[in-house]
Amino acid sequence: MNTNLTNHLLNSLIIGNSYSSIDIANLISRTPQFVTQRGGVINTTGDNYLILLITLNKKKTATQYADSIQGTTLSWEAPLKQKYAEKRIEDINTQIFIMVRDSPQKNYFYLGRAIPIRVQLFPKGISSRIRFELFELANNHQSDLFIPDIYDQTFKDSVTETYREVAVRTKQFEYRKQALKLWNNKCAVTNIDEPKVLIASHIKPWRESNTLEKIDPKNSLILSPNYDKLFDLGYISFKPTNGKIQLSDKLKADNWDKLKVNPDAELRFVPPNTDNYLKYHNNYIFNFIPSNKSIEDNLID
Repeated sequence: MNTNLTNHLLNSLIIGNSYSSIDIANLISRTPQFVTQRGGVINTTGDNYLILLITLNKKKTATQYADSIQGTTLSWEAPLKQKYAEKRIEDINTQIFIMVRDSPQKNYFYLGRAIPIRVQLFPKGISSRIRFELFELANNHQSDLFIPDIYDQTFKDSVTETYREVAVRTKQFEYRKQALKLWNNKCAVTNIDEPKVLIASHIKPWRESNTLEKIDPKNSLILSPNYDKLFDLGYISFKPTNGKIQLSDKLKADNWDKLKVNPDAELRFVPPNTDNYLKYHNNYIFNFIPSNKSIEDNLID
């Protein structure tokens, strides 16, 4: 159940509107100093909200956290020393509000609530890495009317194409057909040649891909179900250079044999340009932990 202050934020914040630090302080009945001193992570004891204040282009003297937005996916690095944000984020009752600005001294733009889709947790001194889905922005059909200057044309195009996903999905059949052709109608790892049980898995996930990447057969692996699930969750990946399997340390070692995963497995070949997608998977999916939260959790009040 949301607290009164959390409900106040839900009722007051408007996607696409700009907010100064003073505005944000007023919304939570705190001083501007409280907001500026919190290191971009705002919450109050006893409430179930979390506001992330993100500056994409930081001062040269500031810690250079690698925060970025691609489509409606946000990559965020948590503070090095304070680790309370991670606990809040993984709590399914927390409402996460995203504020983004291009550079210091500018106002923040509110991008709606977000849910974590993958997390990579580290101890103090190392930034945890979290990938969010900006689900309210994706569902806001007026977003193209207020996209501010903080986004480049690629991002503007990505937001627009989110609303075209239904149309793009009609091309999924052709994508699978071309992916099977690329991999010779066999699992890229096990050589299983029964298409009915094989899955055309996106290497760079659907929600994080642009329009062309969504239907690019080079952005595919044809996999048997167990390899597909482990690849999708980031428990395995493949080296872009030679296709050799990589096993995550997030899974107990004795489970690999139970799952029938060969530690010496490798892709039968790495098609041209597929290596770039595998690099993405290595950097942003492999060894992350699938989040405990889901879009469905956040849509239930």
